[in-house]
Amino acid sequence: MNPINFHPPSWYADYQPPEMVQLLGDHHIQKGSIAILGGAGGVGKSLAVTTLAVAGATTGEWFGLKVHKKFKTMILQAENSNTRLKNEYVNHDIRQVDEWIRVSEPPERGFSFDSLEFRNHLRSESEKFNPDLVVLDPWNHIAKDDNIDSYNKALDRILEVYPVGENNPALLIVAHTRKPNPDRKPEGSNLMFEISGSHKLTTIARSVFVLVQVPDTSVIQAHCCKNNNGESGELGFWEYADGSYKPCCGNAPKDDKKGITLEVIKDILVNPMKQSELVKRLQDETGKSQSTCYAALGTYDKHLEKVDNKIQLKVSEQ
Repeated sequence: MNPINFHPPSWYADYQPPEMVQLLGDHHIQKGSIAILGGAGGVGKSLAVTTLAVAGATTGEWFGLKVHKKFKTMILQAENSNTRLKNEYVNHDIRQVDEWIRVSEPPERGFSFDSLEFRNHLRSESEKFNPDLVVLDPWNHIAKDDNIDSYNKALDRILEVYPVGENNPALLIVAHTRKPNPDRKPEGSNLMFEISGSHKLTTIARSVFVLVQVPDTSVIQAHCCKNNNGESGELGFWEYADGSYKPCCGNAPKDDKKGITLEVIKDILVNPMKQSELVKRLQDETGKSQSTCYAALGTYDKHLEKVDNKIQLKVSEQ
């Protein structure tokens, strides 16, 4: 095998990706690529991982993103007890999900990626289960120190077990964000730079998700801060109940809704259009920021639907 292959533009123009590489959304998660899920401690990252695995087993949705095929998820996790996991999975129909999901108990010696024995055992377990998605939760149990050498070493060890490439599983790395700072209020794509190790992780990731708690509520706002192969932007407001995240349209911060009403969206959305085009039209119409316009679409998502990669009003709204 050549260490690197070069092709003319015509080769890429004619390229047909292998079937069923895309797992979730608009290439938000696809086989052979690395994605990041970030958020502060206690925001619900592990719950989000569980709901993603269940969505893959049942072809549901995850924060409004469509699952394109049933997929297997293997979760290597180090922080959730058996009791905590029981409380998460007892809400689901085990007959539907049992053959599609594998979750580790916290390893007695933690994530020993420096150990050849650990890596070989993980590779063996993965070969037996053959997952489409592998979740590593959390990053700070893999990279032991907060420096670039530690990050590079950790990623090298991970990629020894799970190389990139469309015939290999997607990787989702769960990472903490920095402690909140009242003098630092990032929005939109800037949220990904709050992730611990962001100067390395967000560079190698094809997509980056961040969960943010709405103050003084149980509501979170989901963001896709980066998506190299498709649409990015706000994914709306959500609240966890009965084993899944439910849309929570009424809990958006007031500033995010001010000036962007459903009627404004209806006036613009006479014909279906791409989400990015709709956001640009909303910006022009209201003078609001891009992140605020994406948030508004999340607020009113129950009135909208995506067909052929374009947003349109639901039939009942037309």
